Amino acid sequence: MNYYKHHIGDYAAATAHLSWDEDMAYRRLLSAYYQHEKPIPADMRAVYRLVRASSKAQREAVETVLNEFFVLEDDGWHQKRCDEELDRARAQAEANKKVAMEREQRKRGAKPASTNRSTNRADNEHESFDTEKHDSFESREPSHKPLANSHKTAEAVTSHADSHSQPPAPRPPTDAGRACLLMRQAGCPTTNPSHPHLLAALSEGVTPEALGHTAVEAKALGKSNPFTWALATARSRHAEGASPISGGTHATPEPRESLVDRNARRAAEILGGVDPA
Repeated sequence: MNYYKHHIGDYAAATAHLSWDEDMAYRRLLSAYYQHEKPIPADMRAVYRLVRASSKAQREAVETVLNEFFVLEDDGWHQKRCDEELDRARAQAEANKKVAMEREQRKRGAKPASTNRSTNRADNEHESFDTEKHDSFESREPSHKPLANSHKTAEAVTSHADSHSQPPAPRPPTDAGRACLLMRQAGCPTTNPSHPHLLAALSEGVTPEALGHTAVEAKALGKSNPFTWALATARSRHAEGASPISGGTHATPEPRESLVDRNARRAAEILGGVDPA
């Protein structure tokens, strides 16, 4: 092995009590173990030579480390962690070898059985090339792919494009939208076409023009919320204008200008003489 994992924390915790020479001896013994992928020799003279322990202190350090971290067996000094790492590395190497062999077999199986170009060319001369029977024709010749709508005539395609190039006709505004537009023109800063009071006013018969005239009046009076004031006022006036005006039990009502007509006339004058009717 040219590489092995060295966990600094685990090593430091297990060797904190070692001297300088003992730590060096342990490191060199581990390196020799992984490099040769086998236990340390049982012969001490071979061990001293293997880790280059020349002095008496260095040899004593080697003996101390062997007795503490290694176990002497028939084939030499074994270290449990080293044996586990070597077994794991051998298993990984075997798995890698198996994967490489399977990949090579798949590559060989993908090659065509016949590579004789002259034979293939001769066979092709006796066969008509039908693009419907050759799935690879479309992928090999993408520039010859027909258009999906090739059955259409040029006139049909042109008319279809022209119909989509023209913008659609604008939809007529709804009564709520028209009322909001008139009220904004009259000076209402904010309007809401989906406001429930606005929808109720329109359902009761209040016209968008009447709401616009009432908004002009709200703006002239300086109402803080001209939109809601105009809605409430227009609904109230519409309800009052729909009620009959009587002068007594037997009296005949005299024709007079109603409040809503008067306000509508005033709003028309403010808007520029537009007749609300």
